[in-house]
Amino acid sequence: LVSLLLLIVAVFWIKAVLITIGRTQAAYAGLRFQTDLRQNLIKSLLSANWAYFTVQPIGELANTITTEVTRAGSAYADSFQFLVMLVQVCIYMGIAALISWEATLAAIVAGAIIFAIMQFLVSISRQAGKKEQQAFSIVVAKLVDNLNGIKPIKAMAYESRIAPFLISGTESLNSSARRLAVSSAALQFLSEPVLISFMCVGIFVAISTLNFELSAL
Repeated sequence: LVSLLLLIVAVFWIKAVLITIGRTQAAYAGLRFQTDLRQNLIKSLLSANWAYFTVQPIGELANTITTEVTRAGSAYADSFQFLVMLVQVCIYMGIAALISWEATLAAIVAGAIIFAIMQFLVSISRQAGKKEQQAFSIVVAKLVDNLNGIKPIKAMAYESRIAPFLISGTESLNSSARRLAVSSAALQFLSEPVLISFMCVGIFVAISTLNFELSAL
């Protein structure tokens, strides 16, 4: 019993250290990607011709270099996180296959079905994220462009005309952000009961119909 408990403790410590190292490196890679992308964007803007700036809102450029680059870096880091989790899955599947390849195969099939079910929520979250990003970009573009001209706006007492224009954008952003929050929460927390439901059905079928051993399951 002591040896078994020590083995469990050692394995979880090793797992924690390896995952920490992997996720740290993924975060570093994402930050490096952000820096390189931001520098390239700045160089490209400085080398662009005058005609480009006459049709391009300054606020949208500022939003791209700041917010959008940060999001791109986060997505880049998340792709590395996915690879780290994929390695974990492969290890777990290998261990499970050594115990029972039949149960492992059934789990893979169930996983594919769960993935198909969750794709519905993923698509909703993706669309909500796109709308939130577009609304945020519009708000920042409006805000920066109007702040650049704040002195003549104040001089001509046009604040009352500008305020509704800016506030309408924030309301749209709030609506988009709310949809994203709901879809993200649903995607995160509904996946567990779906998984548990499949596990319970699988365990029942395996024991009552296929005569699997409970210890192997």
